[in-house]
Amino acid sequence: MTRRILLIHTEGGLGDVLLSSPIALALKRQWPDATITAWVRQDAWPLFDGSDCFDEPLMVDGSGFPAEWRALRRGRFDVAVLPWSTGRQAALAWLAGIGTRVGQARRLAYSWMFTHRVDVESARRNTTRHCVEIQLGYARALGCPTDGLWPRLVVSDAEIRAAGEWLAARAVDPGRPVCSLHVGKGLRLTFDRWPVAGFVRVGRGLVEAGFQVVLTGSAAERPIVDRVSQDIGPGAASIAGETNLRTLAAILGRMAVVVGPDAGPGHIAAALGVPVVAIFAVKSDLVSRWRPWSVRSRVVTTAPWVCPKRCVKEACARFDCLEAFDAGAVVRAALDVFQGRSRED
Repeated sequence: MTRRILLIHTEGGLGDVLLSSPIALALKRQWPDATITAWVRQDAWPLFDGSDCFDEPLMVDGSGFPAEWRALRRGRFDVAVLPWSTGRQAALAWLAGIGTRVGQARRLAYSWMFTHRVDVESARRNTTRHCVEIQLGYARALGCPTDGLWPRLVVSDAEIRAAGEWLAARAVDPGRPVCSLHVGKGLRLTFDRWPVAGFVRVGRGLVEAGFQVVLTGSAAERPIVDRVSQDIGPGAASIAGETNLRTLAAILGRMAVVVGPDAGPGHIAAALGVPVVAIFAVKSDLVSRWRPWSVRSRVVTTAPWVCPKRCVKEACARFDCLEAFDAGAVVRAALDVFQGRSRED
C-alpha cells in the first residue's frame, strides 16, 4: 500500500526545521513509494524544494483551524509525524482521522491524541542529546532504521553556477577562498543590544588569513551587518537582505568555510557539506544539542561564562557574552577546517 505521510513542523527557526529532514529520509528508506508532505512555515519550504525526502508542501499557514482541518482531510494522510508538536496540531491530526499519529509523550493536554508517543530526552532535562538524534526518535517509533542519516538540503548545479555569477558581479574573486561570516541569530537586533566588535575582529582576522569575507544576514539585520562589513574594511562585503533562501543556500554551498553564531546558515552549510565554525557564546545555546551536525565543523565557546545564571536569549537586554569569545580561536578554527586539519593536528 502506498502511504501518504504528513510531517508537521511549523515551530522554531529555519535551522530547527532543516534538522527534522532526517525523519523524512528515514521514512523514505522504510517506505520508498510513500508520498511525504511537509507542513512547514511557508518561508521554510524553499529548504526542501527539489528535495529527495519531501514530495510536496502543505501551504495552510494562517488559514484558520477549519481550513487547516479541511486541508488535512483532503490529504487523506495515513500517518502524521509531529516532531515539534502543539496541542492545536495534535487536535487537527486527530480530528482529521489520520490513523497513525506520532508525537511527544508527557504532554498532559494532548499526548493522548497520539497513537505513538515519543519520550523526548530534552523534556527530561537531557542537554547532551543532539537535536537530530532526538528528532530521529519519531522515525524509530514507526520502526524505521535511522543509522547514517544527516540533514538534507539539495541545491542544483544550475543554482550553484548562478550563485557564483552573483558573487562575481559583486567583485568576489573566484580564485581566492571565500568565507561567509554570519552576524545575526534570528533575534531582533539593535546596536545597543548586539555587540559587533567581536565579529569585526573575526572578520579582520579572516581577511588577514587570506579569506575574502562575505557577510550574510536578513533585511532586518542589514544595518548591523553593513556596519560590521564597513569596520572590517577591504576584503569584506555585505550581502545582507539581498538574497532569497534558495540563493543564500547556493551561495553558502560555494563557501570555503561558514562562520557565525548558532543560527540557520550554519545548519544549512553543514547540510551541504561545507565546513562550519560555530560560535556558541550565549549560555542558553546548548552546544551538544545544537552544534552543526557535521564532521567538518568546529565549535568555539565562551569561557568562563559571563551570562547571568538564568539566561533567556529572547529577553536579554545586552549580549555581553558576544564580547567575550576569542576571535583568534575562531579564525584558527576556520583555517583548520579549510585546510582539512583534524582536531589532533
